[in-house]
Amino acid sequence: GTKGLEGDIVIIPEIDLYWDTLQDRQRLYVGMTRAVHKLVLTATRATDLTRQIKKIINPPSNF
Repeated sequence: GTKGLEGDIVIIPEIDLYWDTLQDRQRLYVGMTRAVHKLVLTATRATDLTRQIKKIINPPSNF
């Protein structure tokens, strides 16, 4: 099985498609936490999920 496997680079395409059910969100979380050095996410459209991730990656400046 794939339980516990990690990768130097993890690529998850079209993350906006994996947010409908709890099981989808759990799988997305597991995939994201498997990245050791680089995580690449792509999306086909802006959603609440992609906006939240963008805020984490590029927080608003205090200056």
